[in-house]
This record gives sequence, C-alpha cells and structure tokens, in this order.
Amino acid sequence: MSEVKGVEAVPRLWQRFTEWLRHNAPEDHAVLLPGIGAEELGTLEREIGFPLDGGLKALLSVCCGVVTPASSMEPGAFFLQYSLLDAAGIVEWQRYFANAERDLVADGNGWGVGMLAHHSWVPFAQANTGDVLFVDHRDGHEGEVGEMSFGDPRYRLLRPGLTETLHDMSVAVEESAPLLSPELRRRPVVHEGRMLEWH
Repeated sequence: MSEVKGVEAVPRLWQRFTEWLRHNAPEDHAVLLPGIGAEELGTLEREIGFPLDGGLKALLSVCCGVVTPASSMEPGAFFLQYSLLDAAGIVEWQRYFANAERDLVADGNGWGVGMLAHHSWVPFAQANTGDVLFVDHRDGHEGEVGEMSFGDPRYRLLRPGLTETLHDMSVAVEESAPLLSPELRRRPVVHEGRMLEWH
C-alpha cells in the first residue's frame, strides 16, 4: 500500500500503467508524448500564475499529453476516457475557468465559484465531449482530482489526488476489474486489442 502514498509515487505508478498499455493497448501507448523539463514546467507555472501541485508536476515530467484523437474511434482517451492535454491545452483550459469565474462574479453569481468554475482548477485531460479532468489548487483542496461535465456543469470530486487515481487505474486494468473508487464507476475494456476504454 506504500506505493499509493505521496506524489513521489506518480512516476512509478505511471510507468506501471503505461507498461500495461504497451502490452495490452499498444495504439494508446504509441500516442504518448514525452514529459517536459523544469524550464518548461516553470514557464507553465508562470503562464497560469501559481505553482503547480506536486502530483501534476510529476505527471507532466513523464508525459505531457498525447497525440490528440480526432474521434472516439482513435486511441488516446485511455485516462478514464479522457485524453491528456499538452502544456498549451492546460493553459487554455485554465484560462477558460479563470474567465468563467470572473464572469460569474461580474454577473452576481458568486455562488457558482468553486461549483461551476474556479481559476485554481488546472485541467490536465479532456474528453471528446469537451468534459475535463482537473487538479484542484484551492486552499483545502490541493491536489484533488475533479471532473467538470458540461452536460451537468457542477464540480465533482473524483479522487484525493493523482497518486490515488493512477493506483486505482493500474489495479483495475491489471485485474480486469471495476475501479475501486465508488466515485469512479467504470470498468476497463480493451477495444479491438488496440486501445483502452472505460465503460
């Protein structure tokens, strides 16, 4: 169980998960993009305006996005049915939420801040529906993985952090079992022996 604890486990868990992809969903593995270094991470932090969560920095250091799938029939949406964003996509989405937060306040809808949008949400993966996964950077919520579904546009907490998310995904694919977390009622299925889907 010690493998689950701490952001320092993220690279090891990522390697465990992507090794499974290499052998079982090779087309997903083939679209992985390399990680980024300290200088690029620093640039990303300056562009979003605050330091990134350690778990997200650890993930981006080993993988910063995928070749974006053009449709749901193309590989790349292996992260709980989401595709990892590159640095430009992360900045674009974070600014979207920052602007949406400002609009809520300007329109007198401050109740929606933290429920519908927040500048401290840093998206790292996007579904072909437009929904996103993000790492929360709000005080008291640091590192939490949340989901914003635009079919039901309210914040939903999925897991306490990327470490727990990657651990649960690894166990699920290795055991061909549903995810352990009750917040994630999804089962891994390999489509045509080439790409991972979550049903």
